[in-house]
Amino acid sequence: STRVLNQTRRGGDARFRSVWPMYYNEVQGLLFTVDTSDDNTIESAKEVLWWVLGDPRTVAKPLLILSTTQNQGHTFNQDEVASRLKLPELGNHH
Repeated sequence: STRVLNQTRRGGDARFRSVWPMYYNEVQGLLFTVDTSDDNTIESAKEVLWWVLGDPRTVAKPLLILSTTQNQGHTFNQDEVASRLKLPELGNHH
């Protein structure tokens, strides 16, 4: 079985976030990318991620989190990223 991923990139900059909710009903899943080389970036990403997940239209949508800049100096590993984004608190949300 072949699966096709049609992705529409919506910029993560604050000025673009206001349009994200317009797409929540249409999407079949959520792809969230986070820079894992900077503690401040992860904290900001956590706030944005939980803002998105706080919308009832995102409940039960599959969530894929991509960790970027793993080839840079110090980066957080998978467990650290999950902890910093508070992913264990998601439970059965996604």
